Amino acid sequence: MSFILYFLGIFSALSAFVLSFPFYSDVYLLLGSLLIICLFQYILYYVFENKKYFYIFSICVFLICLYLSWTGLLYMKDVILKKYMEVSSYQFYIMGTYHYNNDFFMNLTAMLLLVLPINVCNIYFLDKKKYILSILILFPFIFCEILFTITPPLYCLPYITYCIILVFLRHQSQIQLLPIILCISFILGLFYLNPPESYTHPREKQSYMDAAVSVPGQSNQSYNLMEQGNRYYSNRVDLVVRGVTNQSFLLRGNVYNDFDGEWKQSYSQYVKEYPFLDNIKKLSEHVQCQTQRITVSDNYHRDIVYVPYFYYPVSRTLSYFYSHFEGEKDEEYELILPNNEWNSYFTMTEDEKWQKFYNKINFYIRQGYTSTDNMRIPDGTRQVLSRFMEEHELNDITDIYELITKAKKAIHDNTEYSLTPGRTPDNENFFDYFLNKNKKGYCVHYASTLALILRMKGYEANFVTGYQVDKANSSLDYIRVYDSSAHAWVEIADDLLGVIPIEATPASSNAVTANQSDNPQSSTPLTQSADNTIDNSPASQEKEDDKVFVVSTYVYVFIGVMIVIVGVYGQSRIRLRSRWNQLDYNQRVCMMYHCLDRLKVHIPVEIIHVVKKAKFSQYQLNDEEYQKALSIYTKLISEVYKDSSIIRKIKLKVIDAYI
Repeated sequence: MSFILYFLGIFSALSAFVLSFPFYSDVYLLLGSLLIICLFQYILYYVFENKKYFYIFSICVFLICLYLSWTGLLYMKDVILKKYMEVSSYQFYIMGTYHYNNDFFMNLTAMLLLVLPINVCNIYFLDKKKYILSILILFPFIFCEILFTITPPLYCLPYITYCIILVFLRHQSQIQLLPIILCISFILGLFYLNPPESYTHPREKQSYMDAAVSVPGQSNQSYNLMEQGNRYYSNRVDLVVRGVTNQSFLLRGNVYNDFDGEWKQSYSQYVKEYPFLDNIKKLSEHVQCQTQRITVSDNYHRDIVYVPYFYYPVSRTLSYFYSHFEGEKDEEYELILPNNEWNSYFTMTEDEKWQKFYNKINFYIRQGYTSTDNMRIPDGTRQVLSRFMEEHELNDITDIYELITKAKKAIHDNTEYSLTPGRTPDNENFFDYFLNKNKKGYCVHYASTLALILRMKGYEANFVTGYQVDKANSSLDYIRVYDSSAHAWVEIADDLLGVIPIEATPASSNAVTANQSDNPQSSTPLTQSADNTIDNSPASQEKEDDKVFVVSTYVYVFIGVMIVIVGVYGQSRIRLRSRWNQLDYNQRVCMMYHCLDRLKVHIPVEIIHVVKKAKFSQYQLNDEEYQKALSIYTKLISEVYKDSSIIRKIKLKVIDAYI
C-alpha cells in the first residue's frame, strides 16, 4: 500500500513537471528514467537498516550530479522562464546561452539535482506518516504547471487524488473508496501518457485560430475577429523545420485579402503557379545569397502547408491557391539565407530599386500597388479608423513606408501588448474596443488594425496568419515550432517580390521571439535574419538598457495570501507556546482545568484532584504528577478536536490556541 501511494505521488508530480516543459527532445524517455531512479531510491531506503548510510549515499549522488551538470540547472531555468514568457506578457532578461535539448545525460543529471533531495524528503515523510508534509514537498512541481497554465488542468488530477488519499489516511478514516480512487488515478495516468487526439485544452479552443486553422488542417475562408479572446498554449509542437538552425523566419499560412467585418479569403479552385519565385531566385543570385535546403514537417494540420516567404521550390507537390498552399506533410524548400545586400532591398525607394535591379535583370514586374476597394469595410469600423488616422495625422502621408512607420507608432503608443485582453463584447466594435477602450491586444489586433489603415489609404494590404520560426528552439539540425509561435502580420504588395511581410506587433512583446529586423525608423519589413544582422528593434534596446523583469500581479496576490495564512497560523502557535512557558506546573494544571471547563468536557477525577492540590495548597507539583495531568488533558483535547466541525477546529487551533 505504501509503495502504491509513493508511486502515485512521485508519478503525478514528475509527469506534470517534465511533460510541461521542452527540456529534452524525448520527454517520455526522460520521465521514465527519472521514475526508475526514484523507485530505486525508494527501495534503497528500506534496504539500508541504518538510515544514516542512505542519507550519505544520497548526498554523494547529489554532489556528483552537481559537479557534472550545474550548467544544466541554468539551462532548465532558461527553459522555464522562456515558457513563462510564451504564456504571459512579461519578459525576463536573465536568459543564458545553454542548449541541452538533445543532451540526455545533462538533462537527467540536472533533473536529479532537483528530484533527489525532494524524493528523499518525500520517502521520509511517508515512512513517518507525515502526510501533509509529503503533499507540500511535491507541490513545487505542480506549482510550475498551475502558475504557467501550460498543460490542461486535467493533468493535475493524479496529484489531487494523491492529496485526497493522504488526507484520509491522516485522519485514519475507513477508506472503502480507496480501490476506486486508485483505479481512477491509473486511468488518468494512461490518459496523460497517451491522450486522445480529439482532446483540446479547455482554454485552447481559440488559440488555434491564431495558428491560422479554425478547422485544423484546412484553409480558413473567414477569420472572425470577435471570437478572438485570451491566448493560452499547450506546448504542442505543430511543425518541425529540418536542415537549418540558428535562423529565424516566417512560415506563411492563410492570407486574407478582404474585410467586411470578418477577414475573408479570395482563393482559386485551381492550382496556380506562384508567379514571383523566378524573381526571388534572380534577386538572390544577383546579390549572392546562400541557400539552405530545409524540410517543413507538419505534425498538426491536415492539408494546408506553411511555406517561407523567400525560397526556391524543390518538390512539385506544392500547390498554390492564392490564399494558401497545399501539399504533403513534408515539403522541401531552398531557403534563402539573407545577407546585408538582400536586406538593403527592403529599405530602398522605388527609384533606387529600379536603378539597381529592375533595369539590369529581366524581372517579371508587378504594376504598382493595386487599389483596394474599402467600401466593403463596415461603416462603424471605417469611422473608428478614420477618426484614429485623423487624430494621429496619418491622412496626408503619401509614402507607404512612412505611413507604416507612423501608423505602427500611433497604434503602439495608444495600446498595450497582452495575451489576455479578453474577448470583445458583442455590443462593441472590435477596433474601437481595442484602440479606445480596452487598449490591450496581441498580434491579431495589431495586424488587423495596420492592414485596414493601409487599405483605407488605397494600398493593397493583406492580413496573414502563420508561424514565427524561432532560432532559439534550434536543436542539432532542426528547429521545433511550438503552438505558441503562431503569429499574425501584414503583407504589402511589392513590384518584384510580389508581397513583403510587415511586422505590426510591438517588437518588445513576446509574440515574436525571433531576432527579425523590424526597425521602426525605416519601416523595415519583417525579413529573415542572418546571424551577422544587427537587431535594432526596440526589444534588443530594452534588453541592453533596462535589465529588469516584471512579476505578474497574481504572484503578489498569491504571496500575500500565503503570508496572511502563515501569519494567522503562526500567531496561534506563538500564543500557545508563550502561554505555557510563562507558567509553573501548578498554574499550568489550573489552565488545563479552565480550558476543559470552557469546552464543557467531562473532567476526570484525576485532573480534579491534581487541580485542587495545585490551587488550594502550598504544595508544588512534581514532574510525575504534571506529566500524568498533561497526558490526560492532551487526550481529551485531541478527542474534542477530532469530533469537531471544520469551523470549530479553526476556532480551537487558531483563535483559542488550545491545541
